[in-house]
Amino acid sequence: LALSFDQNNEKLWAILAEAQMRNNLFKDALKSIHKGKSLNSEIADFYFVESSIYLQREKLRKARKTLENGLIIEPKNTFALFQLGNIFIMEKNYKEALKIFERAVKIKSDFWQVINNIGLVYYEINEKLFAEINFKKAISIERNGETLLALAVTLQNKDYKKSIFLAKEALKLNPSFVSNEY
Repeated sequence: LALSFDQNNEKLWAILAEAQMRNNLFKDALKSIHKGKSLNSEIADFYFVESSIYLQREKLRKARKTLENGLIIEPKNTFALFQLGNIFIMEKNYKEALKIFERAVKIKSDFWQVINNIGLVYYEINEKLFAEINFKKAISIERNGETLLALAVTLQNKDYKKSIFLAKEALKLNPSFVSNEY
């Protein structure tokens, strides 16, 4: 409705694109993004929403490139950095993922999800001690099932009793961890 009064308002196109994306109207969202970018290509949200669409469509390379373009405009967007780090994890580029996550933590030191994912990267590269340190740090900020379970897995060979205790705690916080689909 707002766009019917002002089709040249790029911010309205960004809002529409995000709403369309959240309703799985990806083609419409991409059209809105492209219209908004034609009005003002310096709005980072266009790139972030577009990247999310590509990510949902499992087009990792396009998602990464688009996100990197958005971060040129808004380099301190910690959520975008978090997403970029996650894409690097999916691409198994752990070195780049760590760089990006460290950049995000420098901007927002209590972003527990980023700290958790730093732990995941260290776990993937078989640096269990650093994984453990980061999982514990993330838990100290936000006690949640995901990080408790990750710490439990990390500790299973080092301290089995503690590992089982943490796994039980994780399941209490999030029982869906038991389901195969999850």
